[in-house]
Amino acid sequence: MTLRNHRQTHAAHQRGFTIIELTLVIGLIAVVSLILMNIFITHGRIFRGELSEVELQLEGARAVENITAAARVADQVVTSRTINGTSYTTSFNTLILAMPSIDGQGTISGSWDYIVFYLDSQDASQLRLSQEADPSSNRSSHEKLLSDSVSQLTFLYDDGTDANVQNIELDATLTETVFDVTHSVDIHTRFHLSNQ
Repeated sequence: MTLRNHRQTHAAHQRGFTIIELTLVIGLIAVVSLILMNIFITHGRIFRGELSEVELQLEGARAVENITAAARVADQVVTSRTINGTSYTTSFNTLILAMPSIDGQGTISGSWDYIVFYLDSQDASQLRLSQEADPSSNRSSHEKLLSDSVSQLTFLYDDGTDANVQNIELDATLTETVFDVTHSVDIHTRFHLSNQ
């Protein structure tokens, strides 16, 4: 056996990877990576969509809580009022409430604080509140954004005369679009003024 034949025989037994084998392995790794990446992206979108719905539900609950808390202490719905320098009129998407002013002793006779819940005229997806307190009241004057996801809001009153309203229904829909999918939460609640 010659040295040359021995090297050829020995080389055949210690063979490495061919270029075709390496290409196949790299291709398989790429396919598996693409599949895993697609799974992660899909689950991320599903998670973000579910998170969006939970956030909308919490946002709606906070808005309802603010409105019902004000209604519980309010004596009447007010037809129109200037609050913190802006004029408002009670309507299907605006609610103005008069609440007796309070101090450390209880209610202040003949003194009123006013609060309005309304859709912003510049951005109708924003539900806001504006409260103006009498100077003698313990309440503070302030404004607050309750939601920036409103697609529909309706206040329904049980009586045509604002001063006689005792029950108010609130219908609202909060909407958010995530990854081209629209998520929405419907809110329906009924609350009573303290004058009932």
